[in-house]
Amino acid sequence: MKSKIFDIDAIDSLAKDLLVEFDGLKNKIIGLSGPLGAGKTTLIQALTKLLGCGQFRVTSPTFTIMHEYNCQDGQITHIDLYRLTSQDAETISMLKEQINQSKYSFIEWPEIIPEINKLIEVNIELEHIDDKQRRISIHYS
Repeated sequence: MKSKIFDIDAIDSLAKDLLVEFDGLKNKIIGLSGPLGAGKTTLIQALTKLLGCGQFRVTSPTFTIMHEYNCQDGQITHIDLYRLTSQDAETISMLKEQINQSKYSFIEWPEIIPEINKLIEVNIELEHIDDKQRRISIHYS
């Protein structure tokens, strides 16, 4: 596990460093955990921008559960499981299929569905320090 404190204004630099680390991952399935407002979607916005998704407005899929982006570096999937109440086999199968088709999958709140959580290669945990600073902890599976 790696952990450090960063300034939210330097999130683009952090995202660049993370992508270098993620390059060696087999499936590039990244989970993001932390309280509401910790910066999960903000970090995903910085990551997707660096992956060639600058033409898209990357937003949280809290209500739609999933957004797909066809970017310069390939298909990117952003999933937010926070509001998911159904864990039926069809929903889980659809999510897994989408994850398997993507070059990168960023999944917020993966712990909500254990079957999805098992797929995570790296879990990023974000927490508030203050208005400008966050702590990032990175756990590799």
